[in-house]
Amino acid sequence: MSNREVDFAAALDAVLGRAQMPEGVDPSVRARAMRLIAAGRAAIEQPAPSRKTLRRADSIFRAALRDAKPGLLRLVFDSWLQPAPALRYEGADRPRFLRYDGPCTIELQIGSVGGRVELRGQIDPADAASEARLQIGKRVRRAAISAAGTFAFEGLAHGTASLQIGETRVEAVPL
Repeated sequence: MSNREVDFAAALDAVLGRAQMPEGVDPSVRARAMRLIAAGRAAIEQPAPSRKTLRRADSIFRAALRDAKPGLLRLVFDSWLQPAPALRYEGADRPRFLRYDGPCTIELQIGSVGGRVELRGQIDPADAASEARLQIGKRVRRAAISAAGTFAFEGLAHGTASLQIGETRVEAVPL
Protein backbone atom coordinates (compact mmCIF):
# COMPACT_ATOMS: atom_id res chain seq x y z
CA MET A 1 0.00 0.00 0.00
CA SER A 2 1.34 3.47 -0.85
CA ASN A 3 1.80 6.26 1.71
CA ARG A 4 -1.07 8.09 0.06
CA GLU A 5 -3.42 5.14 0.61
CA VAL A 6 -2.26 4.82 4.23
CA ASP A 7 -2.82 8.56 4.73
CA PHE A 8 -6.33 8.35 3.25
CA ALA A 9 -7.25 5.32 5.40
CA ALA A 10 -5.94 7.09 8.51
CA ALA A 11 -7.85 10.26 7.57
CA LEU A 12 -11.06 8.22 7.17
CA ASP A 13 -10.58 6.70 10.61
CA ALA A 14 -9.94 10.16 12.08
CA VAL A 15 -13.01 11.72 10.41
CA LEU A 16 -15.14 8.85 11.74
CA GLY A 17 -13.74 9.45 15.24
CA ARG A 18 -12.01 6.08 15.47
CA ALA A 19 -8.48 7.50 15.65
CA GLN A 20 -6.47 10.69 15.91
CA MET A 21 -5.49 12.47 12.70
CA PRO A 22 -1.85 11.50 12.08
CA GLU A 23 0.67 14.28 11.79
CA GLY A 24 1.80 15.18 8.31
CA VAL A 25 -1.42 14.15 6.55
CA ASP A 26 -2.03 16.57 3.71
CA PRO A 27 -5.11 18.78 4.35
CA SER A 28 -6.50 17.83 0.93
CA VAL A 29 -6.51 14.16 2.00
CA ARG A 30 -8.52 15.06 5.11
CA ALA A 31 -10.94 17.11 2.97
CA ARG A 32 -11.45 14.19 0.55
CA ALA A 33 -12.13 11.84 3.47
CA MET A 34 -14.71 14.27 4.86
CA ARG A 35 -16.43 14.57 1.43
CA LEU A 36 -16.56 10.78 1.08
CA ILE A 37 -18.13 10.32 4.52
CA ALA A 38 -20.63 13.11 3.83
CA ALA A 39 -21.61 11.58 0.48
CA GLY A 40 -22.11 8.16 2.09
CA ARG A 41 -24.28 9.61 4.84
CA ALA A 42 -26.33 11.59 2.30
CA ALA A 43 -26.91 8.41 0.25
CA ILE A 44 -28.07 6.51 3.32
CA GLU A 45 -30.52 9.28 4.23
CA GLN A 46 -32.25 9.16 0.83
CA PRO A 47 -35.73 7.63 0.85
CA ALA A 48 -36.06 4.16 -0.58
CA PRO A 49 -37.51 4.06 -4.11
CA SER A 50 -41.16 3.09 -4.42
CA ARG A 51 -42.17 -0.35 -5.65
CA LYS A 52 -43.54 1.31 -8.80
CA THR A 53 -40.14 2.90 -9.50
CA LEU A 54 -38.35 -0.41 -8.93
CA ARG A 55 -40.77 -2.26 -11.26
CA ARG A 56 -40.26 0.39 -13.95
CA ALA A 57 -36.47 0.17 -13.64
CA ASP A 58 -36.69 -3.63 -13.84
CA SER A 59 -38.87 -3.49 -16.98
CA ILE A 60 -36.43 -1.05 -18.66
CA PHE A 61 -33.51 -3.34 -17.83
CA ARG A 62 -35.29 -6.48 -19.08
CA ALA A 63 -36.37 -4.74 -22.30
CA ALA A 64 -32.78 -3.70 -22.96
CA LEU A 65 -31.62 -7.31 -22.46
CA ARG A 66 -34.38 -8.66 -24.72
CA ASP A 67 -33.68 -6.17 -27.51
CA ALA A 68 -29.90 -6.40 -27.30
CA LYS A 69 -28.06 -7.36 -30.44
CA PRO A 70 -25.39 -10.07 -30.21
CA GLY A 71 -22.29 -8.58 -28.62
CA LEU A 72 -19.57 -7.60 -31.03
CA LEU A 73 -16.05 -7.76 -29.72
CA ARG A 74 -13.24 -5.41 -30.65
CA LEU A 75 -9.73 -6.47 -31.54
CA VAL A 76 -7.30 -5.31 -28.86
CA PHE A 77 -4.19 -7.31 -29.81
CA ASP A 78 -2.81 -8.75 -33.04
CA SER A 79 0.64 -10.34 -32.82
CA TRP A 80 1.34 -9.67 -36.48
CA LEU A 81 0.79 -5.93 -35.95
CA GLN A 82 2.22 -5.50 -32.45
CA PRO A 83 4.16 -8.60 -31.45
CA ALA A 84 5.02 -9.17 -27.83
CA PRO A 85 8.80 -9.63 -27.36
CA ALA A 86 8.48 -13.36 -26.61
CA LEU A 87 6.52 -13.90 -29.84
CA ARG A 88 8.96 -12.19 -32.21
CA TYR A 89 10.55 -14.58 -34.61
CA GLU A 90 10.92 -14.78 -38.34
CA GLY A 91 9.22 -17.22 -40.62
CA ALA A 92 6.20 -17.34 -42.85
CA ASP A 93 4.53 -20.04 -40.77
CA ARG A 94 4.56 -18.20 -37.46
CA PRO A 95 1.24 -18.40 -35.63
CA ARG A 96 -0.94 -15.35 -35.23
CA PHE A 97 -2.36 -14.43 -31.84
CA LEU A 98 -5.51 -12.30 -31.61
CA ARG A 99 -7.32 -11.00 -28.55
CA TYR A 100 -10.86 -9.62 -28.65
CA ASP A 101 -12.56 -7.84 -25.75
CA GLY A 102 -16.16 -6.90 -25.10
CA PRO A 103 -18.87 -8.67 -23.10
CA CYS A 104 -16.30 -11.47 -22.82
CA THR A 105 -12.70 -12.03 -23.88
CA ILE A 106 -11.70 -14.34 -26.71
CA GLU A 107 -8.09 -15.24 -27.44
CA LEU A 108 -7.29 -16.96 -30.73
CA GLN A 109 -4.19 -18.68 -32.11
CA ILE A 110 -4.18 -19.16 -35.86
CA GLY A 111 -1.52 -21.42 -37.31
CA SER A 112 -0.78 -23.43 -40.40
CA VAL A 113 -0.45 -27.21 -40.40
CA GLY A 114 0.27 -28.97 -43.69
CA GLY A 115 -1.07 -26.07 -45.76
CA ARG A 116 -4.35 -25.96 -43.85
CA VAL A 117 -5.35 -23.54 -41.10
CA GLU A 118 -5.77 -24.49 -37.47
CA LEU A 119 -7.73 -22.17 -35.16
CA ARG A 120 -7.48 -22.63 -31.42
CA GLY A 121 -9.22 -20.39 -28.94
CA GLN A 122 -10.22 -19.71 -25.39
CA ILE A 123 -13.15 -17.71 -24.07
CA ASP A 124 -13.41 -16.02 -20.69
CA PRO A 125 -15.73 -16.56 -18.91
CA ALA A 126 -15.46 -20.22 -19.79
CA ASP A 127 -19.16 -20.88 -19.25
CA ALA A 128 -20.31 -18.26 -21.78
CA ALA A 129 -21.50 -20.99 -24.16
CA SER A 130 -21.09 -24.69 -24.88
CA GLU A 131 -20.35 -24.37 -28.58
CA ALA A 132 -18.34 -22.19 -30.96
CA ARG A 133 -19.63 -21.67 -34.50
CA LEU A 134 -17.25 -20.70 -37.30
CA GLN A 135 -18.73 -19.55 -40.60
CA ILE A 136 -16.58 -19.37 -43.72
CA GLY A 137 -18.72 -18.24 -46.62
CA LYS A 138 -21.87 -20.34 -46.39
CA ARG A 139 -20.19 -23.23 -44.59
CA VAL A 140 -20.65 -23.46 -40.80
CA ARG A 141 -18.42 -25.56 -38.55
CA ARG A 142 -19.04 -26.23 -34.89
CA ALA A 143 -16.69 -27.02 -32.01
CA ALA A 144 -17.47 -27.89 -28.41
CA ILE A 145 -16.17 -25.53 -25.75
CA SER A 146 -14.42 -27.33 -22.89
CA ALA A 147 -14.97 -26.59 -19.20
CA ALA A 148 -11.79 -24.48 -19.37
CA GLY A 149 -13.27 -22.41 -22.20
CA THR A 150 -11.08 -23.83 -24.98
CA PHE A 151 -12.12 -24.84 -28.48
CA ALA A 152 -10.40 -25.78 -31.75
CA PHE A 153 -11.06 -25.96 -35.49
CA GLU A 154 -8.67 -27.91 -37.72
CA GLY A 155 -8.26 -28.34 -41.46
CA LEU A 156 -9.62 -24.94 -42.43
CA ALA A 157 -9.04 -23.18 -45.74
CA HIS A 158 -7.39 -19.77 -45.81
CA GLY A 159 -9.84 -16.87 -45.91
CA THR A 160 -11.99 -14.79 -43.60
CA ALA A 161 -14.44 -16.23 -41.10
CA SER A 162 -17.06 -15.17 -38.60
CA LEU A 163 -16.92 -16.70 -35.12
CA GLN A 164 -19.96 -16.87 -32.87
CA ILE A 165 -19.97 -18.04 -29.27
CA GLY A 166 -23.36 -17.72 -27.63
CA GLU A 167 -24.55 -14.15 -28.26
CA THR A 168 -21.00 -12.91 -28.83
CA ARG A 169 -19.71 -12.49 -32.36
CA VAL A 170 -16.31 -11.80 -33.89
CA GLU A 171 -16.43 -10.66 -37.52
CA ALA A 172 -13.63 -10.94 -40.09
CA VAL A 173 -11.39 -13.47 -38.36
CA PRO A 174 -8.39 -13.82 -40.70
CA LEU A 175 -7.56 -17.46 -41.50
